[in-house]
Amino acid sequence: EFFGTRQSGLPEFKVADVIRDANILEATKLEAEIVVNRDPDLVQNQHKLIKVLVEKEWSSKRKLIQS
Repeated sequence: EFFGTRQSGLPEFKVADVIRDANILEATKLEAEIVVNRDPDLVQNQHKLIKVLVEKEWSSKRKLIQS
């Protein structure tokens, strides 16, 4: 938020709590790294939905960066 009250640099969690869910967030991060290391382009069948969701979530943000 440009003029909002949210501090810059904090992740936009919709469900997780950074303190309460630290263990599950760390485990998720490690699993994500494994997936990306094994299939960086997310072309394997089991990763195609992940690719679609990531592209959907980040497409507008990527456009801002490229402008």
